[in-house]
Amino acid sequence: MFSKDFYTANLQSYLTFYMIDKFGLSVTASQYVLFAYLVSTAIGLLIGGEVGDRYGRKYVIWVSILGSSPTSYRISKKIIYNKEQLIASELRLKVRNF
Repeated sequence: MFSKDFYTANLQSYLTFYMIDKFGLSVTASQYVLFAYLVSTAIGLLIGGEVGDRYGRKYVIWVSILGSSPTSYRISKKIIYNKEQLIASELRLKVRNF
């Protein structure tokens, strides 16, 4: 539970600025995105608590881990691809300026 709270607290302080910088949203629009994230987290906690009481905490944890794994895998591949693309473009610039 501590890691989830730590993750949420860090995301709260970063998400608004990220949305403004990356997507060009206004401050109000980025705060609406943050609000939607926090509301969905609260709804997920309520639903997850009820399902955990009915079926058991271990099953809910495993389903949440296995359910988010494909998305996490795709995001990590995209980050690695972008990093390789960045390195390749930096090498091209160095060769061109040499």
